[in-house]
Amino acid sequence: MKRFAVIFVAVGLLALCALAVGCDSESSSTYDVPVSWNVAGAQVCKTFITGGDQIDFDNVVINVYEKEGDTDPIQTPIEVPCDDFTTTIPRLSRGDYFVTLGAMATYSNRTLPFYQAKGPISAPAEQDSGYEFTLVLGKGKIQASWHFNNDEMCDPNGVVSVDLSIGDQDPVECNTGKYLIEDVDMGVDYRLTIDGLDEGGNITWTGDYSENPFEVLPGETIEAKVELSPVS
Repeated sequence: MKRFAVIFVAVGLLALCALAVGCDSESSSTYDVPVSWNVAGAQVCKTFITGGDQIDFDNVVINVYEKEGDTDPIQTPIEVPCDDFTTTIPRLSRGDYFVTLGAMATYSNRTLPFYQAKGPISAPAEQDSGYEFTLVLGKGKIQASWHFNNDEMCDPNGVVSVDLSIGDQDPVECNTGKYLIEDVDMGVDYRLTIDGLDEGGNITWTGDYSENPFEVLPGETIEAKVELSPVS
């Protein structure tokens, strides 16, 4: 009788499991999601930039994130030859994701994702063909930071906010000590000046980035540290 009782209980548990979402085999399934790309609308792995220089793309690097805006990918970056024009993102659990693609090129001794694309995907893919992305000339970033030549902080120097000469942002709070300028175009000689403002909005401290003028390449982040001196 004990053996039959055990069998009866096991069958009952299986029946309950079949009705429960947590026992659905789909919940533990993973999916391979096809991804393809083109460069500016064509299946080529080279382009020309301002000045006539040819840029050759060796590889395309794909990063997968849980959602847009995340900085840490959920798996190791996928790197494949650019001229494959397609690959598969393996073993994604059912759900929605966000991906970035970068066509890598070496220019001015720097290897960067010159052409870029990004967008949402789902696992499983909504279509068997997966997702196609058009890579276009990317943007760069400037990580601006500031300090004072007397080694004091903002408050002792009477500085409430700072005004950055690049970008269209309003003056930012001085005590943050840094500001990320995004979506910076290539092909421009930039000059970064940072002005320290008092409570009345008057410029009381100022400084220039020591590498002025400078260029920002697609996919590059320039670390621009500026020392502020009192305005005489």
